[in-house]
Amino acid sequence: MMENLKYQFSIGNYSNVIKLANKFLEQEDFQFDYNLMMYKAASYSNLLEDQNAISDYNTIIELFPDQVLPKIRIALIQIDIGEFESARIQLASARKIEPDNLEVINNQIFISEQLHEFQNVIDLATEAMEVDENEPSVWLTRASAREKLKEYDLAISDGLKAVSLSGDDDLLLQMVFNDLGHTYSKMGDLINAELYLLKAIEVDDSDPFQFNNLGLVFANKGEIEEGLKYINHSINIDDNNSYAYKNRAKVYLMKGDKKMALKDLNRAKSMDYHLDYDNEVNELLETI
Repeated sequence: MMENLKYQFSIGNYSNVIKLANKFLEQEDFQFDYNLMMYKAASYSNLLEDQNAISDYNTIIELFPDQVLPKIRIALIQIDIGEFESARIQLASARKIEPDNLEVINNQIFISEQLHEFQNVIDLATEAMEVDENEPSVWLTRASAREKLKEYDLAISDGLKAVSLSGDDDLLLQMVFNDLGHTYSKMGDLINAELYLLKAIEVDDSDPFQFNNLGLVFANKGEIEEGLKYINHSINIDDNNSYAYKNRAKVYLMKGDKKMALKDLNRAKSMDYHLDYDNEVNELLETI
């Protein structure tokens, strides 16, 4: 029956997995089986029955207190529904068992990023490096956090380290090049900003963000129309890119076109994911 349960799970028949697991659990002589109970809890999770999944994972934790995975699974559900503090409790408990578990640390990092706790991101990324200093993504993570705190030189150093470790991973290289370009732009080094953003585009010309960032670089160099061309291309790739509307508004203000700037700023504010730069949008609106 256990093989059938595994098969049902592999083909996504999660309701049958739960039924089969319950048959096992109802047997009087049944000995609690960790893997069977994990399959059942995971099936509830895949069916988006979060409370049933959490309840089952908590039962597993009571029976098998040294297992880290059910704590991670609960944390992932809680992260998905925005219960970050509850997730942190689960992840902290998991790290008491396995302090060097990178999956746990990476989820702690994710929560801190979502809450804009960038110093905490830096600290956690540094802990992750102590486990595996050759993982390029953690260097990129720390670089991004350092840029947010305006630690630009340290951000560049971490970004270049990420490049050296990325090998032929084009997806990661594109992200690192874009991040380096953005950081150099913040530093006012428009030559290196343009260089790295063009490298990002060379690796992947389907991502809107490097076109958007490059457009602002050109505008800051005084090449307004060239800047608008790149930002417009970014919007053509993704017209729900609120960051591009915010940047295009800044370029329109450089041109003195307050009408178009106001239109783009209001468009940026109407979108769901503008909160990272809400204050900047409001400050720009106050200038019009």
